[in-house]
Amino acid sequence: MIGKTLRATIKDGKIEYQNPEEYREIIKLLEGLPIVVRIEKWYKKRSNPQNRYYWGIVVAIISESTGEDDLDAIHEVLKRKFLPKKTVLGEDIPEVSTKKLKTIEFEDYMSNIRMWASRDYNIYIPEPNEAPGYAYEI
Repeated sequence: MIGKTLRATIKDGKIEYQNPEEYREIIKLLEGLPIVVRIEKWYKKRSNPQNRYYWGIVVAIISESTGEDDLDAIHEVLKRKFLPKKTVLGEDIPEVSTKKLKTIEFEDYMSNIRMWASRDYNIYIPEPNEAPGYAYEI
């Protein structure tokens, strides 16, 4: 199976590939074959500032508020609770690692955690722009 993700921008209704030579090579390989073309908006992977906020604010506040001092265990619970799941050998496990999430997906993940913490544990977790030194862009 030949498959490749190519980054591009659309200008004046035309696709401009970031690496046109790579595009031409792929086209040669697929000449005459049926293909699928999917176009979607590109987002960066989870950012370092997001990761710092997650561990330094989200996980830390849950730890402090619940008395659970195993941050990795809290992280595992949050992943199992809020990431999409797949079943492997009869067990539901997170479909992806938080490391693989796009910036927008990671923000959605943390937003769900903030709402859950507030609703189920009466824990207030500040938004990134409310936590000094933790603001970031998506």
